Amino acid sequence: MKLKPVVALYAPVNVIGGIATWARLVIEVLGEDFTFVVVDTAQHYMDLGQTSFSRRLIFGTRDAATRIFETLNLVSRKTRPNVAYIAAAPSLGFWVRDMLLIHVLASFRVPIIVHLHGGDTVGFFGRGRVSRWYARLSLSRASKVVSITPDIYAELVDVLGDERSAYIPNMLATTDVAVRRPAPSRKDGCRSMVVHVGWQSIAKGSLDVVEVARLMPHFDFVLVGGVPVDFAGRLDRAVGDVDNVLIAGPMTPTDLDRLYELADVLLFPSISEGFPMVVLEAMSHGLPVVATDVGAIREMIGANSADAAGLVVSRDDSTFIQSLVKAVERAVLDESFASAARASGPQRVARLYSVESVMPRLRRVIKDLC
Repeated sequence: MKLKPVVALYAPVNVIGGIATWARLVIEVLGEDFTFVVVDTAQHYMDLGQTSFSRRLIFGTRDAATRIFETLNLVSRKTRPNVAYIAAAPSLGFWVRDMLLIHVLASFRVPIIVHLHGGDTVGFFGRGRVSRWYARLSLSRASKVVSITPDIYAELVDVLGDERSAYIPNMLATTDVAVRRPAPSRKDGCRSMVVHVGWQSIAKGSLDVVEVARLMPHFDFVLVGGVPVDFAGRLDRAVGDVDNVLIAGPMTPTDLDRLYELADVLLFPSISEGFPMVVLEAMSHGLPVVATDVGAIREMIGANSADAAGLVVSRDDSTFIQSLVKAVERAVLDESFASAARASGPQRVARLYSVESVMPRLRRVIKDLC
């Protein structure tokens, strides 16, 4: 019996989040082709909102030391990994842990795939001359570097060339892709519902959502997701005199699915994104999306195309909040556009971002290095 190639997968697995969802899908679907040895890179602290930069650095350094020790143990085995696959996000962990892992694995001549899960160019390549040099040096030691956004992919091609760079978007399980749905049924007098889903913060545009709600008193707004302790007070004060905003907190997947079915539009005005799973989830439920033009969102929803699943708004617009208001109104009240967007979302997800369309590309990248 032929043994399957061994892949050491460095990813956060036992947590809630986009990369963890991706990692579990990869293990489930590609487990028929490869044996995965998981090195869980979840950060070991509970509340990011209470953690200062110095504490993140301490935890990150400890985490890096632990992962390097585990890596040395892996490569010293008789059945050492055929490939190391590092799923990285543009965070302190990428600079403190993942880059060190790349150098350690490369010194043992283990083929390395680095998957950049994010759209923050500065987060991955740095801002100054020294940080950019170190990032380029580290990534150049990988056999293949995968991006989930076109902008990062273009940067990779400039650094590594076409052969060692790849663009592979995120994906949803087929069971998560809904069929085309009609508009939410409304009884006379019922109000339209706008939802915002994510880690409630300035970066995710939570305060912008509140300002939009202030200008749209005849719509209801629901904010779903955890609220960091150091942001909770500021969010409460912002919502204080706005009667049409509900801070719902975290939801179970079942409850969130139900909310998607009841809502009229997803409002997602993030400052920075890569390939947000929230947008894919909303599209899969036939929910029109209004979002900022960051990361891969424009491509995801097919903005300005015949089958657009939503609208994008530039943060550089001097009337940003008013532009969001107009976009939400169009996504809800322009029945021709709203109907087309509701139909387009599930179709785009099934055609471009389902497991069936994305996973073969990932399988090929790994197999080529085994």
